[in-house]
Amino acid sequence: MFDPSLLGRLSFTPADPVKSPLPPGRNRLGIADERDAVLYVPSGLDTDRPVPLFVMFHGAGGFP
Repeated sequence: MFDPSLLGRLSFTPADPVKSPLPPGRNRLGIADERDAVLYVPSGLDTDRPVPLFVMFHGAGGFP
C-alpha cells in the first residue's frame, strides 16, 4: 500500500462540524498551552459553503 506521507501530503476524513463557526480574525485553537495553533478566519466568508484551507507549518525543519 502506498503511504502518502512519503510525499509530504496530508490526508483527512471529512466530518460534519460539531461546533459553530469561529468568528473572523485570529483564533487560538487550544491545542497546547505554550505553542498553540492559530486559525485565521477572513471576514466576509459564507458560513453555509465550504471554503479552502491553507496550512502553514512554521519551523517544520527544526528538530528531528
